[in-house]
Amino acid sequence: MNTRRGTPFALDAGLYEPVFRAAEQDGIVPALRALSVLMEAEPPAHRDGGVAASVIGGVPGVPPLAGFTLPGGAVSFGRGAPFLAPDRWRLGLLWLRLGSSAGRRRTCVRWLASRRSGGGDLLRFQMIKGQLADVLVEHQEIAAALDGISLSPAMTLHLHDRITAADRAVLGLFGAAGFLRDGPGGEAHVSELLADVYAEGRG
Repeated sequence: MNTRRGTPFALDAGLYEPVFRAAEQDGIVPALRALSVLMEAEPPAHRDGGVAASVIGGVPGVPPLAGFTLPGGAVSFGRGAPFLAPDRWRLGLLWLRLGSSAGRRRTCVRWLASRRSGGGDLLRFQMIKGQLADVLVEHQEIAAALDGISLSPAMTLHLHDRITAADRAVLGLFGAAGFLRDGPGGEAHVSELLADVYAEGRG
């Protein structure tokens, strides 16, 4: 287990640590690359709709359904050959989304510390500190659930939904800026799309 660099929870035997760290520190696109390296394959297409995420210029021969430019690169969604994502990939995606959400929480803390109101920064308000503490606890609990978990479709959906809820709570603390495509909301939106594409039972 590893708790370095101030992360307040252990990672799953270090296997997904490069994915988590890339998402937390660099963004979703570098983390998707790290996950692809770990799995020795590009993200597979989901078996139900055949939709796949790509960070290498899209699905060959298929126009993208949607594309997003994010810090660290671009990601597109297009249709590929339907394929059931293996459990290791689906677990890695949960670690990716958790790292991305943890990174947004840290960014939010820095953003709030830079905003002034009534002679002090916004972090001094008890309600805001309480909301951030709630998100931190949620991140810790999700990480504990992921450590050694056997992924069922129901548990996969449940954990994805918890990550999404934590993300939305953080975005609300940014105010309107949190929901702009070129702000923290852009990565949060792509994170949700990844869950929609790859979470078994979604859609």
